[in-house]
Amino acid sequence: FWHLIVASVAQGIVMALMMPSRQAMIPEVVGMDRMMNAVALNSAGMNMMRLLAPGIGGVLIGVFGAGIVYSIMASLYMSCVLFLFKVPSTPAAAPLNGAPRKGGFADLVAGLKYIRTDRVMAVLLAMNFITSMLAMPYLMLLPGYVEDVYNLGPEFLGLMITVSGGGALVGALVIASLPPARRGLLLMASAILIGLALTAFASTDMYVLGLVMMVFVGLGTAGRQALGQVLIHNYVENEYRGRVMSVYMTQFSVMSLGVFVIGLISEQFGVQAVFAALGLLLVAVTTLLLFTMPRLRRLD
Repeated sequence: FWHLIVASVAQGIVMALMMPSRQAMIPEVVGMDRMMNAVALNSAGMNMMRLLAPGIGGVLIGVFGAGIVYSIMASLYMSCVLFLFKVPSTPAAAPLNGAPRKGGFADLVAGLKYIRTDRVMAVLLAMNFITSMLAMPYLMLLPGYVEDVYNLGPEFLGLMITVSGGGALVGALVIASLPPARRGLLLMASAILIGLALTAFASTDMYVLGLVMMVFVGLGTAGRQALGQVLIHNYVENEYRGRVMSVYMTQFSVMSLGVFVIGLISEQFGVQAVFAALGLLLVAVTTLLLFTMPRLRRLD
């Protein structure tokens, strides 16, 4: 048991370092003119795995056991490391004012100051944090929802997650094909689509209708994630790219903490009411930003 705890802590530390670095590397590898396609196709690949990986993993565990499957996963990670050696290294961006480099903590403070003074970046990050807090918890609450509302088992939960992943895959491919125009408005429209779909999902007890709504939740999720990343990459100064992406990636940790609170609320008021409240709040907050932040909706 304890070796699993140690491995989980180590994985969390590595992911905290790896995810912002990987995000900051994307524009250097593909160039800013291909950012939209790169981020959207990366999202499409992840959602393709949401469709295929659970079934493949289940079969492999049944045939070979969990230990062998974990070894296969580790070998795949190692192969990715080998591929990274082929990526050309680039020097870190020089400070804009020509000042000498500071320590890590000072760099972090400088990054936070940059976010505070750059209104576009602050609004983009706030938009991503808000939508993540309201739009993502449904994934963690879905098992209880399927059991309590539909009175169905894990196989129906798996189908619902698969349908959501299919919608996200389609959404990512659509986003990859769009021209670089009015992306701020599309980001807001994606968040509103998620909110409306979650509200409609919570308003029915019919499993089939719930599946249909999950398609739209997946579509909106793909648009929100891809467009949020692309807009940040487009408007951030290169010196602060890594630090800003580090702040951006903390939304997933904050969302996990939010799920705990939302789970307690769902025990008090019911998971169906919580789903509806999350959807309505997301629509309300995004609509408010739509009319009060004209600069955000005009971003390309």
